[in-house]
Amino acid sequence: ITWRHPLIFDIGYFFAEEIKLTKKFTEIILYAIFRKHVLKLIKKENPDFIFSTFFFATYLFSRVVKKYKLNIPVYGYNSEVVFAPSVLVCNDVEMMYVSTIEGQTDIIRKGQKKEKTKLLSFPLDKKFRKKFLPIKSERKKLNLKDKFTLLVVYGGEGVGNIEPLIKDVI
Repeated sequence: ITWRHPLIFDIGYFFAEEIKLTKKFTEIILYAIFRKHVLKLIKKENPDFIFSTFFFATYLFSRVVKKYKLNIPVYGYNSEVVFAPSVLVCNDVEMMYVSTIEGQTDIIRKGQKKEKTKLLSFPLDKKFRKKFLPIKSERKKLNLKDKFTLLVVYGGEGVGNIEPLIKDVI
């Protein structure tokens, strides 16, 4: 199942980060809103397993599977490299994969059962594994002036306004 639902992402972060509601309260609200939609989707797609890279989808799908006694394993993945936000902790999954020992240590410290965590390398597209030419040559290929350049990588979809971060860095 590929489930892209920006509204859930926005609502989840709004409740958890902007108005600082507890993880449990956020889960209860979003579960109440979206559980029927998720159950319908699972029944329609009939997946062999569910693999989630977003904290709320991991929680939501694993809870729906458990509540309705669906025999579908749910796996989570912490894409944060050196830490684990507490909202990622979900012990209803078959396994929570983490990309570094630091991330694994942090998620266990925050409540994820050790036996439900496993190291899994961060999946990178092969095109990003190539060796690059010296900076001057790469800039020339991209028609960039040969001057200080700041490259900002802000995650898969990005959240909020990055302008304050850039001002801090510069």
